[in-house]
Amino acid sequence: ADILLMELPPAPVTFIIAGVGTNLICAFLARVRERTADRIVASTSQNAERFERLAAEAGFLATDREVITSRTGRQTVWT
Repeated sequence: ADILLMELPPAPVTFIIAGVGTNLICAFLARVRERTADRIVASTSQNAERFERLAAEAGFLATDREVITSRTGRQTVWT
């Protein structure tokens, strides 16, 4: 489903966002900004520094950041 159009659950949940671009992840974060009890796990393969800057500007605090390297590339995962 389109993460910008999907219905959000009423109770706090964990969102796992991967396989989409930095702009779409940031747009989704803006959408759920007021949902303070949710946990968000986001993974980017490009523009990791840009994502981190935009998320911080939007008021999101990363509690963990891990860079994962595999034979197919490099991913940065934030929680």
